[in-house]
Amino acid sequence: MSEIRPAKATILYTQDLHGDLHFIPKLGRMLWRLRTEDQNNFTVDLGGACDRSVWHCDATDGRSMLIALDGMNYAAANTEGLEENVRPHLSRALVGLRAVDRKYPAKLGPFQVVTQLPPDGISGGPVTLVLTPQDEARVDGSAVYFPHVPRYAIGRMRIVMFPKLEILSVETLPVPSDTLPHPTLTAMVEFIESEARQYAAKRKRAP
Repeated sequence: MSEIRPAKATILYTQDLHGDLHFIPKLGRMLWRLRTEDQNNFTVDLGGACDRSVWHCDATDGRSMLIALDGMNYAAANTEGLEENVRPHLSRALVGLRAVDRKYPAKLGPFQVVTQLPPDGISGGPVTLVLTPQDEARVDGSAVYFPHVPRYAIGRMRIVMFPKLEILSVETLPVPSDTLPHPTLTAMVEFIESEARQYAAKRKRAP
């Protein structure tokens, strides 16, 4: 009889990017390297990707950074605080990224992705990733909670889902300042900024 092998996954995560589009090409380069180390991996953002005090976030109602995350193959992002009227635009702009908040959970492979568990919790069912950062990493029943990660760093959590849900390891990996920007992502950032300038210009012309 063959041995049952544990189902493992690696989750890469970021937080509080605050609209820093020019960090994206370096971040994407390091994410690409980390993804080559683990086959079964997912990348998520724990919130704070955009900041309305940043011009392109304001011009696009918070869409600019989500489009950048989508371009880096993020699977899901905590979008709490995003205005409801922005969602129809997101559905047309995003390819793979799931914009998650309390009202809009998402199914992601073997995971249910939420920003907050319902009051009565979730009994059974798939492993639930809670994209609201906590003081420490932990498993509570079928829910996985992520710790805070600094702005210019990537968190890496390795978990095993079978026969029992457990966290194997948690790391914080700073993105070195001398990381070479990914040229494709540099071009993507230029495109996003160009689109944001057009949105800003339309707002100025609006009566």
